[in-house]
Amino acid sequence: MQVSRVYVTPVKKIIVPEDVESLKKSMFLQDYLKLVLGMQKSVQGKKMGDLVTDSPIISTMAPLLSYLDHLAVLLEETPCSEQP
Repeated sequence: MQVSRVYVTPVKKIIVPEDVESLKKSMFLQDYLKLVLGMQKSVQGKKMGDLVTDSPIISTMAPLLSYLDHLAVLLEETPCSEQP
């Protein structure tokens, strides 16, 4: 069974202050914050050296960790635009 997907070219949707308010009220932001806070709680109080690199959980999370590393590089390389 083949699944049909529609891909959309990303566009900037946060243009005016009202867009920020809309984002703050969105379910996406709530879900994203839950994810980030959940990850934060899961590692709170642990040292980096405490992680076992051959753990099945760590190997499962490898793609996400790689993506987050790539995102951090992009954030460092991309200058902030002038805001009103």
